Amino acid sequence: MYAYLKGKLASKEAPYLVIETPAGIAFEVRATQNVVERFEVGAECQIFTYLRVREDAQELFGFSSEREKKLFLLLVGVSDVGAATALAVISAMPMGELVAAILNNDAKRLQAVKGVGAKTAQKIVLELKDKLPKEGFHAEMGENSIAAGRISDTVQSETLAALMALGMNKIAAERSIRAVLKSYPEESFDQVEKLLRLALQQR
Repeated sequence: MYAYLKGKLASKEAPYLVIETPAGIAFEVRATQNVVERFEVGAECQIFTYLRVREDAQELFGFSSEREKKLFLLLVGVSDVGAATALAVISAMPMGELVAAILNNDAKRLQAVKGVGAKTAQKIVLELKDKLPKEGFHAEMGENSIAAGRISDTVQSETLAALMALGMNKIAAERSIRAVLKSYPEESFDQVEKLLRLALQQR
C-alpha cells in the first residue's frame, strides 16, 4: 500500500522511527538497522516501506533500499519466519554477508542472529538458496568482504576476538569494525591496537 515515505525524521528510538510527511501526517515505522544508523533526528529522509496487516494490528516496516525491502519479503516468505525475525536478520549483517551465508549453506552464521535457532536458520538456507540468484541477489556476494582489502584476516579476527572479550557480542563487534571502515575509507589497518581503539569509540 505504501511504497515509500518521504519527510522529516521527527524522532527515533531503535528500531522505531517517526517520519513526518509534508502533509503533517506522522508515521511510526519499524526500521532496519541500516535506516536507523543512516538518519539523524531532524533530517529529511526517504524510506521504503512495507505495511503488514493483521487482524489485530497494522505495522509499517522501513528499509534503506528497494533491494533491502525485497530481501525482507523473501525472508518472511520462508515458513515460520515472521516479520520481526526477518528484520533482525537483515539488521544483523551487511546484505552481501547475508546473501553469501545463504548461498554457501552457512546456517551457523544465521544462528548468530538473536532469535534465530538452528531449525529456522536451516529453513532460511533451504528455501532461499535457489531463489536468491533468480532474484538477482548473487551480485551482492561481492560486498561480503568486511574490509574491502584494507585489513588482513589476522587483524580482523584478533580485533573481533578482543571486542568480544571486552563484552561485545559477535554481531555488535562486527558492526563496530564496519563502522570504523566506513568512517575512515582511505585508511588501511595493519595493527590490532589501532582498529580496536577506533572500534571501541563506535559503541
